[in-house]
Amino acid sequence: MRKIGLTVFSAAMLLGVAGTAAAHETGDCFPLCAEAPLPEEPPVPLNLCDVALVREGVRLEQKMRPVREVVDAVQNPTGFVIKQVSAHVVHIPAWVGYAIDPRGAVRAKVIETVRNEVKKSTGLANGCRDADYSAVT
Repeated sequence: MRKIGLTVFSAAMLLGVAGTAAAHETGDCFPLCAEAPLPEEPPVPLNLCDVALVREGVRLEQKMRPVREVVDAVQNPTGFVIKQVSAHVVHIPAWVGYAIDPRGAVRAKVIETVRNEVKKSTGLANGCRDADYSAVT
């Protein structure tokens, strides 16, 4: 029984070596091919503030910010109370949020970091206030 297994194993190995040799003969170097380096082009910075519709959306978002804060206070009264106590009574350290809800706090921090990075890469980090877009339509 061992001899049959050894025979099958050695035959499989020989077929594998023969297949690799045949691939080298045809010029196919798939597993060992070296990738040709692509010419590097400098990335074109994306600036969404050049688009009039985006600038209008940013303007509306800034105009609606107070309404959004009221809606957030109604939807999350505990968070609103914590912010108010921290701002007006006793400063509550940032780590308290992590102690109360560690998974939620870490998730919120990751989402905030990703949003900030996307805003930086698309030119929206400062709410389209970096340049004068009054002449661009």
